[in-house]
Amino acid sequence: MKRTAKGPVESDDKEVFRNLLHPPRRWQALFLITLCYFLFRSVPSSVQEGPLGDWLKSRSPSGWPRASCPYPFPNVVSSWAPTAESPGITAASKKLDKKLKARVAAGGIDGLAVSVVTSSGPLFEGTYGVVKANETDPTKRLEVDRHTIFRLASVTKMLTAMETWILRQRGALSWDDAITKFVPDFSIISDEEPINVRQLASHTAGIPGDMPPGPMTEWPHSLEGAGTPPENGLPFPAPEDVLSALANFRPVVPPSYLPVYSDTGYSLLGMVNLGANTLWESSQGDRPKTHAELLERDIFEPLGMRNTGFSSNVLDRSRIAVASLNSYEADYDFLEAMNPAGGCYSSLADLGLLAQNLLAPGIGTDLLTPMTVREWMRPLHAWYDDATETGLVWEIAKYHNSWGQVQRLYQKFGQLGGYHTAFSLNPTNGFAVIVLMTGEYLDSQAPTLDAVDVLQPAIDHYIAETVARMYSGRWRAESKDEAAASDVIISIHKGSLWAERIILNGTDVLGMIYGQGKTRKVGLFSTGRVDEFRLAFGIPPFNDALGYGCTIYSFGAEIGYSRGAPVNEMVFRGDAEGRILRVPSVELDLRRVH
Repeated sequence: MKRTAKGPVESDDKEVFRNLLHPPRRWQALFLITLCYFLFRSVPSSVQEGPLGDWLKSRSPSGWPRASCPYPFPNVVSSWAPTAESPGITAASKKLDKKLKARVAAGGIDGLAVSVVTSSGPLFEGTYGVVKANETDPTKRLEVDRHTIFRLASVTKMLTAMETWILRQRGALSWDDAITKFVPDFSIISDEEPINVRQLASHTAGIPGDMPPGPMTEWPHSLEGAGTPPENGLPFPAPEDVLSALANFRPVVPPSYLPVYSDTGYSLLGMVNLGANTLWESSQGDRPKTHAELLERDIFEPLGMRNTGFSSNVLDRSRIAVASLNSYEADYDFLEAMNPAGGCYSSLADLGLLAQNLLAPGIGTDLLTPMTVREWMRPLHAWYDDATETGLVWEIAKYHNSWGQVQRLYQKFGQLGGYHTAFSLNPTNGFAVIVLMTGEYLDSQAPTLDAVDVLQPAIDHYIAETVARMYSGRWRAESKDEAAASDVIISIHKGSLWAERIILNGTDVLGMIYGQGKTRKVGLFSTGRVDEFRLAFGIPPFNDALGYGCTIYSFGAEIGYSRGAPVNEMVFRGDAEGRILRVPSVELDLRRVH
């Protein structure tokens, strides 16, 4: 049977295939192929012509966005990271350095350390101000550097959550385990189901924020007694004090209703971690006896975080930053109960090692597997503002990159009177921002956003150039019969990869799927494996229709298999100059011609 580059072979098999994918034929078959029972029940073929379709068409674009699914570029930064000397990065770093110096010069900041990190190390490091802002003798104030030690305050919670993930990986606990499995003395006034580990880590347990509460005897005339210990007039509690207080209160909200930030919740999570590890290693006499020992064994020591710990007495005191405000906070001992919520110290260099490990899991020191990190970097609750979300410890900020695509910063902030910190990860683009600060100026998000605003465009430019070098162009596989040749054109548009032409063994695949004479390109989405992509055909009758967005493309992510491979799979191999585009479903290797 003759093949032609102008269209698919007219055979019974191909007529069936076209009926399945080309509107408006054979809807039930389409639903069976895609296994989309939801679409079968909720969106019959008459939807676009019936009352619901009319109503959808009457909605404004802002209410019901009509959007295709512009998949982001693959995370090439994790595979081919830029360096501080990469084109565009150097200029952006100078601009960022100037902005941060201006922030410090404006007053209110004693010491500041900022880093932008990829899996390969720092892209930018800037250190400003003094270590000992409480000293009047200039010779004792010292200059901040990458090894200066800051109190992390609530950034500590990220380390506590990481320990929970490590224990989950080992099988010592499950996210669905009840707290009482590991902390038998825990109780709270509630007729709900038992609170579980996941709810603690995501602040959705409803646990009151700071237990025991301070004595607010002058309310409503005064705020005396509000807040966290010791600012509320009480000392840092022991574990038994926390548990005893909780037994007299009910959850702020029912579990899994809304996130309610809770230091006490993370105190409990620390108890859970230690209890789970004790049960897991019950036969070992030298197991960790404290939260600090557990994290030292499982995180700090394996990563070489030598300036990280929970006591100023075991760290180099000369390196510990002291603020001009509330300088006594430098020596706070949060004790065993509250160490998991805010007691840790660390440095820019040490947190950079942690960031590298999270950005490239499974490479080097293997604390968390790649799958565990992917599971961790997910929102659990979306707030009403369409700008912020929460996750398992994360305070997530949504923003847009250079092409208007949504990005997420997975963040954790820390605040004491004189210490202000932030740890932020962008897993989509493969970088982290670390901010450690002392002084009266409270907003550690401001220098974080300085770094993102300045360096994101430079990183975007690097990513676009790398993607163009590795994937875009015209790819061909010749044949003795020109009509049976293969020809693929891959282009870049607004931060996404697109296949504009796909002719395989003489068949126009896009024409077969979308209909002859229709100009249509198809997006390529990364599978998360280096150099491996799928074509995002979606479900043609619903692609770009109101109210569907990317969801419809996930429903249509699988068409079928040929020769043991997905028919929409494309794989690249080799270096930039000698690359091969392999289409496994037709056992073809195409080479770039320009």
